[in-house]
Parts: sequence; structure tokens; C-alpha cells
Amino acid sequence: MLKKTFFCFLCLLAIFPYLSYAEDVVLEGRIIIQKPLFYENKKVVIKSGSEIVVEGDFEHAVHIKNGSIEINGTAQNPVLVVTKTASGEHHEDKNVFFVENSEGYIFNTHFINNNWALHIHFSNLLVKNCLFDRNYGGIRLTGGNMNVEQNVFSNNEIGVRFLNSKPNIEKNLFNKNRIAIFIREGVEATSILRNGFYKNGYDIYTGFFQSGSINAANNFFFENAKVFDSTVDNSMQSKITVEPLLDNFPDWH
Repeated sequence: MLKKTFFCFLCLLAIFPYLSYAEDVVLEGRIIIQKPLFYENKKVVIKSGSEIVVEGDFEHAVHIKNGSIEINGTAQNPVLVVTKTASGEHHEDKNVFFVENSEGYIFNTHFINNNWALHIHFSNLLVKNCLFDRNYGGIRLTGGNMNVEQNVFSNNEIGVRFLNSKPNIEKNLFNKNRIAIFIREGVEATSILRNGFYKNGYDIYTGFFQSGSINAANNFFFENAKVFDSTVDNSMQSKITVEPLLDNFPDWH
């Protein structure tokens, strides 16, 4: 009986091969988002060279839950994500991608002029070779394990903000952000390593409820490191250690 059932399943796949990929959502070309998109228990794939245009300030323009996301930009054909609104203003409580309880990767994507580009909850993601420019924020993270590698965060209010999590933030360039890295609270261990910091308002900033101290040694600061911790405000609980420093900007190759 079991063999017969398995044989029938194979026959169905032969007749309807798309059944095995029924949970995949593939986005490509120019996608204009005029109302929020919600995908649950699906793999969302965005192909290289695609352009995601968000027209409006949504709490979550694209919400991915209990699934996976794969953004496949390349150096030659990056994916572009941009928000266009009537006011042109940025909002702290609005997001382009909200990813929760999911996994995947985001490669070679340019997030330009958005609210929060990525809002990640309890997900395992790799974000690599991306540009975050002129957004309210680049990545906000709660829980999960996330690798943030070889990206450029430029001219944002906040580059990366996280709480109750321990991301690996390595070999990124933070340039002219109001706050490059904001450690809000509940962070016991994280890796902030071999990054470059240039002309940020604050390079590393801890929140008032962050109790554990932060080791941010072996990074390169083009100027003196600008940190906000208990050495700046004695009402703070956390101290940031930046020494030893790297002598040169890290080699990404």
C-alpha cells in the first residue's frame, strides 16, 4: 500500500511539476507596492536586477512569516528597494521588509530612501554586500542569529539597532549616520569586528536599559571613536570597550 501511494505521488509530480514549488513566490522586474504584501509559510525569492518601489508609508510593506527570503542581487545587477511618499519624510514605526521566524539571505541589494529597510524578528539571516543609504534605519533586529557582513550604511538616522539578540556585525562601513550601531538592551554577547567608522554622530550607542558591557575591539575608526555609554552619562549601565583598535581599514577580500 505504501509503495502504491508513493508511486501515485511521483505520477502527480510528473504531470504537475509545479506542485513541489507551490509555496514559492518569485518576484522580478519592477514591482510597485501600493498595499501591504503578506506571505506565510512560503519562500519569497527576489531575482537580480529587480526594483521594489513602495508607494506609501506602511507598517510592513512586505511581511514574511514562518518562511524564507532570498534576495539574489549581484554586483552587476543589484536589487533596488526604494520608498516613495507624498511627504518624502521618514518614519521610525514604518518598515519595508518585516521578517519573523524565518531564514534566508539578502545579497547585493540597495536600500535607498526608505523608513526602516529591514525589521527582523527571531530569524536567521545573512545580509551581505548591501547598501543602506538615506533611510530612517538600515536593520532593526530582535532575537535570532543574524550575520551582517560587508555592507555600507551611509546617511541613515540609525545603521543597525538590536535588542535581546547577538548578531555578528563584521567588515561593514558606517559612514555619516546619526548613530551607526545602537545596542538597545538585553544584549549579553555580540560580535562587532573589523568594521570601519567614519564621521558618524555616534559610532556605537547603548540604550539606558542595556546592562552588560560591550566589547567592540578590533575595529577601525577614521577619527576618535564616538561612543555613548557610562563614561559619557553616569546614569548608563553599560560600558563600551573599543581597544585595541585596528591600524587600517579592514581588507574585505
